[in-house]
Amino acid sequence: MKTTFMTFLMLLTLTATMAQQRVKERDVLGTWELKVDIQQAIKEETKNMNLFEGMMARAFSGMAEEVMEEIDITFDFRKNNVLYLTVHTDLGEDETDVEELYWEINKHGQLIIEDIDNDNVQVNNDGYWMKSEGRLVAIDKDGSLEPLAWMQRVK
Repeated sequence: MKTTFMTFLMLLTLTATMAQQRVKERDVLGTWELKVDIQQAIKEETKNMNLFEGMMARAFSGMAEEVMEEIDITFDFRKNNVLYLTVHTDLGEDETDVEELYWEINKHGQLIIEDIDNDNVQVNNDGYWMKSEGRLVAIDKDGSLEPLAWMQRVK
């Protein structure tokens, strides 16, 4: 029984370790598109709301999802830790904003993207990104996976 428990514990630990892999520069270089699961995010946020608040939030969720379909956010990782963040919106007017940012991979293999706050774009990065199943997944400062936001390679 003890060996079965230890084997199970070891497998669980290995699975958790393998779920998020260290990021290497060659894995990151190129263009990635930001994906956000709006429906699930709203569902989680409305769990603790009263009936009226929940109804209002769900009513606006469809509109928020439609707006997000018209917004493309891409991250173009280049050598020398340069990153071009492109936000393309097609909400009546076709508009594209590009910001130059910087990125780094720390000694733990975690991708860190610098914060930016200007009139065009706001990026507040409280956590970091790790590789998982061919994607870059958001990880909070406390180490927990943020399953509602990820980056998917474009090219």
